Amino acid sequence: GSEEDVILDNLSIFPNPTSNLAKFNVELISESDVSISIFNLSGQKVVNLDSQTLPSGNHILEAPVSGLPDGMYNARISINGKVQNLRFTVTH
Repeated sequence: GSEEDVILDNLSIFPNPTSNLAKFNVELISESDVSISIFNLSGQKVVNLDSQTLPSGNHILEAPVSGLPDGMYNARISINGKVQNLRFTVTH
């Protein structure tokens, strides 16, 4: 495949489980539009980080989760319209 098929080298969430802030470590190979939505297991969107244009390189995006009940959540990270899913746990 061509270089353009690669949308990111690295995507992770820490700490996991988390109680206060979910921190997304996003490594971009080129300038990209990034947005993050967090859903509970019922499919309701509980946190939304608006799209922002980020330069290439390593970024840490923080999502507040202190108000969420304990449990599992799905984070949908959209990078230039391509979606990656990460599951994480909130524990207080």
